[in-house]
Amino acid sequence: MEASASNRCIRRRRATHRRFDAAGPAACVALGLAAGIAFGPGATLRWDNGAHNLPLTLEAWRQVRAGIIPAWNPFIWSGAPLLADPQAQAAYLPTWLSWLITGSRTTEMFRVNAALHIGLAANGMFLLARRLGSRGSGAFLAAVVFAVNPYAVYTMTGFFNEFATVAWLPWTVLAVHAATEARQPAIPVALGALAAAGAWCAGYPQLWAYGAIVVLVCNVGFARTVRLRSVTVPTLVLLLGIGLVLFQVLPFVALWEGSNRAEPRPLEEFLRQDVPVTSWPAVFVPGLLGQAKSRFVPLAPNNYVHLGLVPVCLAAVALGRPARSRLVLMDSAWRAWCWRAARRAGCCRCSTAFPASRCCAPPTSSSRGRSSVWHSWLPWD
Repeated sequence: MEASASNRCIRRRRATHRRFDAAGPAACVALGLAAGIAFGPGATLRWDNGAHNLPLTLEAWRQVRAGIIPAWNPFIWSGAPLLADPQAQAAYLPTWLSWLITGSRTTEMFRVNAALHIGLAANGMFLLARRLGSRGSGAFLAAVVFAVNPYAVYTMTGFFNEFATVAWLPWTVLAVHAATEARQPAIPVALGALAAAGAWCAGYPQLWAYGAIVVLVCNVGFARTVRLRSVTVPTLVLLLGIGLVLFQVLPFVALWEGSNRAEPRPLEEFLRQDVPVTSWPAVFVPGLLGQAKSRFVPLAPNNYVHLGLVPVCLAAVALGRPARSRLVLMDSAWRAWCWRAARRAGCCRCSTAFPASRCCAPPTSSSRGRSSVWHSWLPWD
């Protein structure tokens, strides 16, 4: 009987893991949609997004839609390179898709783009964690922490190119690791090259270079045995990725060599002027004061960075609780998001039904008690 009970327990766990594998990618997409709902009007147009990135990407999309190669921007100075400027995302398909979805609502583009890239980043990290041996719940926790941590929300609402570039990183690592372990690596190498090319077109070459180092180091660390192949495969994938976007890399290099940003500056000088050590804690804990220049100011006055703490905490709590508690947390979070969306849309009611509600009765049976239970989860202003 003990053996039979043990077998049933093993089968139950395997069934649970299969359900997580099936529901994980969908949950990552839902995470992006929920974030898109939570971001209010103008929330994704802070810092460089509103002043620099939005007009640049809009001009690139205007030319693409007109059937013109987006090579030149006539509206800056006496004209300026457009395709050569990575931050214009002139050859970046997700941004084209976001412009296609938003149409004439130009200020909503980064909101849609952020939702798309949260789903992209979360799915990539979920699949990478599963490949590395994590269980479904742990993989989803890794996906949530990677995609919507406070600093990720800070970059996507103010410096979108940075977040978009990093969103491709787990996909590149996943493809490189699969190619290293595969007997016939052609398909994962090709997919990794596409991911590396997408990361470059996302528009932040510095982070692409840092990501290339991460890919190489991670692949050597994740390999079952340290072999020459664990170094040559990521190198090949990254070179192929750059080869796919040479049409933008070469103009960018020419533009960079002729700009004042090509002037050599020691790293310690950059850190001292732009990211002083006293501001580092604020990078990880939103709300702390960080020193910028000669006075103390909040590093991230954008309150939306705190949204990243909500799903991270929910995922961490749910990971260590029984299945029933996980459903309650999911149901509560879903009701909070729906209520928030209804309030922003000016609706007096919205559907807050969630499948978990049918199997998770609140502690109180009266409608008044039920209201007080969910009241504590609603994000009141």
